Amino acid sequence: MNFEKILILDDELAGRKLLESYLRSQQFSVFTAGTLAEADRLMKQEFFDLLLVDLDLPDGNGCTLIEQTARMEFPPVCIVLSGKNSGDAVIRALRAGAFDYLPKPYALEGFKMALERAGAFRHAQQVRRYLSEEGRCDREMIGDSPGMRHLRLLVGRVGATDSPVLISGERGTGRSHIAGMVHRASARASKPLVRMHCAGAEEARLENALFGRITEACEEGIGRSILQGGRLELAQGGTLLLEEISEMPMCLQIKLLNALREGEWTHPGSERRRQLDIRLFATTRRDLAGCVARGTFLLDLHKHLCGPVLYVPPLRERIADLPLLVFDWLERLPGDGKPAGISDEALRHLMAYSWPGNLRELENVLERAMILGEEGARLEAESFEWLKNRRPGGKDAGEMGAKSFSEPRFTAEAQTEPLLTLEELEKRQVLRALEVTNQNRTRAASLLKISVRTLRNKLHQYRAEDPSLVLTLARHRHLPTISSVAKSDPAIGLRT
Repeated sequence: MNFEKILILDDELAGRKLLESYLRSQQFSVFTAGTLAEADRLMKQEFFDLLLVDLDLPDGNGCTLIEQTARMEFPPVCIVLSGKNSGDAVIRALRAGAFDYLPKPYALEGFKMALERAGAFRHAQQVRRYLSEEGRCDREMIGDSPGMRHLRLLVGRVGATDSPVLISGERGTGRSHIAGMVHRASARASKPLVRMHCAGAEEARLENALFGRITEACEEGIGRSILQGGRLELAQGGTLLLEEISEMPMCLQIKLLNALREGEWTHPGSERRRQLDIRLFATTRRDLAGCVARGTFLLDLHKHLCGPVLYVPPLRERIADLPLLVFDWLERLPGDGKPAGISDEALRHLMAYSWPGNLRELENVLERAMILGEEGARLEAESFEWLKNRRPGGKDAGEMGAKSFSEPRFTAEAQTEPLLTLEELEKRQVLRALEVTNQNRTRAASLLKISVRTLRNKLHQYRAEDPSLVLTLARHRHLPTISSVAKSDPAIGLRT
C-alpha cells in the first residue's frame, strides 16, 4: 500500500488507540492527535500520506483541516471517520476534499477496504506526477493490487526464459498486453511479436494465416503465383501469440503440433522445409484441461503449452486498481477537449460496479461519459448513475423485454415429462436443426446462431459419445463412416 506515514485525528481516545494499534500491526508509521491544533503542529513537522479525520473536534470541524491540505502541492489522501452521518456532513466533507467517508461505528473489514481504495488512489496520484515529469508511461504495468504485483513478478521471471507461455483470463483483461510485456522482457525483444486470433474464422482462412498461402496475381498481362507468408514466417526469431487458442480447429491443432515437434514446416505448394525458430505464446479464456477432456483440444498440444501459466485477474478482483486505470485513460486522451478530471464520487460509482467486460468495458463507459458530457468538463457521478441498473451479463434492466419476465406456464403434460439436462437439450436442438435443414451444416449453424466450426466440434463430441449416432449422420454425408477399430484408436479419430 502506498502509504508511509498516517495521521489519526480523533478526540475519542479509545477509538484512536484501537485504530493506531491495528495500523502499527500493519507496519505503518502512525501519529495521533485529539485536536486541530495538535494536528496542525504535527503536520508542520512531518509529511503525511494519509489522514484519518473525525469531524466533531473540541476546537472545530475536521473539514477545516481537509480544506487546508487540499491546497498543498502534494496533498495527503483524507478519509473521514465520523459519527456525524447526516447527508450535509457527508457532502461538506467530500467537497472539502475527502476521498472517502466511513460512518462510526464501522467494521474492520470496511475500514480495510477503504484503506485499500485510498492506497490505489494515492498510487494513481504518484503515477500521474511521474507522467507529467517523465513524459512516458508503461500502460501495461498499471496496477498495484496483490494479483497485479504477483503477475508483474512472474512476467519478469518468465520473460527471461524461452519456454512457451499460456496466458489465461477473461475477455477484456489485457492478456495481449501481458504477452507484449513478456516478449519485451525476453531475449527475443528485438524481434517481432506476431499475433493471430484463432476464434471467429473458418479453418481454411486460419490455416492460410498461420502457414501462408499462394495467391494469383497479374502484372502487365502475365499471371503468376505469389507466396504470401503466414504468421509462422513473420514470427521467425521472435514470438508468435495465438489468441484464444482453445478455439483453433482440431486439424489445425495437429498441424501446429507437428511443426512445433519437428521444428520445421513447409509453405503451401512447396516441398522445401523451413526451420521453425519461434517462441509460442497463447491466450485462453477457457479451461484447456476441460477442453482436452471434452475432446476439443489436443492433449499433446496442451502439454506443450503447460509451462508457465500467467493468470490475468478480472477487474472486479483488482477493483482497487480502478482509479489508476481511469487516470491513465484520461492522460492518454489526445486534444484539448478531454475531461478536466473525474470526481471522487464518480470514482466510487465506478468502483461499486462488477465490470463483466473488464478493462475494455471500463474504457467504453468512460468514453460514453466523455461524449455525452460537456467538453472539457470534469466527469461527475451523474455520468455513471446508469451503472446501478446494469445487469451482470451486460444488459441493462431497462433493455430486458417483458417477455423475459413472463410467468412460465405449466401444463399437465409438462409436469409429467422428465427433466433433461442442458447438455441433452442442446444436443436435441442441434440434431433437430440438422433434420430441419436436410443435413446442411451451414444452414443449421445459421439457424442455431453458432459458427460452422462450433457445430462441427459438437458433432465430433456426439460421435465420441454415441457411435450409432455417428453412423446415422454419416449416412447423411455429415460425417465419414468410422469403423469400430478406428473408434478405439485416438490417432485415427483425430484425422476424421
